[in-house]
Amino acid sequence: MAQNGNYDQASVAGIYKKYGDWLYNKDEFDSAMAQYTQTIGYVEPSYVIRKYLDAQRLASLAGYLQELHAAGMASADHTTLLLNCYTKLRDEDRLDKFIHTQEDFQFDIDTAIHVCRQAGFYSQALYLADKFNKTGMYLKLKVEDQGDIEAALAYMRKLSDADISVYLAEFGRRCLASLPKETTELLVDVCIHGMDARVLVNQADNESDAGSLIRSLPSSALSLRKIQHLFADQPSWLVAFLESIIAKRWQSSSDLISDEERDMQSAWNTLLELYLCGVESPLRAQTESAKQSPREHALELLRNPSAQIDWDRAYILCASNNFSDGIAALYEQRGDASALLDLYIEQDDIASMQQLLAKHGEQQPDLYVKALHYFAANPQHADNE
Repeated sequence: MAQNGNYDQASVAGIYKKYGDWLYNKDEFDSAMAQYTQTIGYVEPSYVIRKYLDAQRLASLAGYLQELHAAGMASADHTTLLLNCYTKLRDEDRLDKFIHTQEDFQFDIDTAIHVCRQAGFYSQALYLADKFNKTGMYLKLKVEDQGDIEAALAYMRKLSDADISVYLAEFGRRCLASLPKETTELLVDVCIHGMDARVLVNQADNESDAGSLIRSLPSSALSLRKIQHLFADQPSWLVAFLESIIAKRWQSSSDLISDEERDMQSAWNTLLELYLCGVESPLRAQTESAKQSPREHALELLRNPSAQIDWDRAYILCASNNFSDGIAALYEQRGDASALLDLYIEQDDIASMQQLLAKHGEQQPDLYVKALHYFAANPQHADNE
């Protein structure tokens, strides 16, 4: 009658509201909700929502909230409430239908993902995170909730180096704990790409080219010096990581700029320390060098003329680990024959003394004087003299 009498919509909505109240008071909740749905846009949603929350009529409330969304009048709080209704009812079909049939998605995406995640509806949360490029949340779901590290790494490989840097800094430790080989390979790839890009910036012909390249550089969060903490529980894989970086970069060390030089020196120093602690790369088991001990690798590293090792730090490491062969290699690197002779004298290493004198004695006659003092004080070595 009101509609035929050309009543305005607000007045008609008032009639629906009164009829809905009458049905609600008779405990005819579903019928009442059919009336309340007609009042959307005229009656404050909180009026209806409060009634059905108090009555614990979640199924009816979910229908009202969905109509509210369809009318484009839902807020983030309404979305949260609707999704909570679905999840508490464990109504996965309606939840899927709501999420997958929305064309304009006029609701807060972050809220929807959070509610689905909290309730354990991970596939729905992943669908939304992927569809709306919520990369961080997608990876949280994969890594922290589902433990699907393989899928997380595959997803990261599709991102830019800058984004991979950010997310590996956040999830790298968990990934290493589950899939150390695959995660280490990804870390190596991103670090090498970053170094190559910085070299190109350094070699750019003009400021315009350099500026364009700088904008494409990976985040500094993944520099060699800052990434090593990710391997705190995986020292053997840190060795594998550093060996891979060094193998790919040491031949082009002359192209490195200052930051990369510091990074590479840090890599050499850390690798030496790990070798002296007896840590071995898991990847060496498949190579010929697997027969060598970590200390033999350390000696090889110290004798490498391309190694960018901090001499003082290396000396302290060798001395504190009683690695005399390493100390000798450091003296050889510096060409300090006198200090090397002192080391051999301290060790009573007559054979090495003789080799040293034969090699350097003619150019440095003071070495003979020092050797004669030693033999004079140690007559038991007279035959060697």
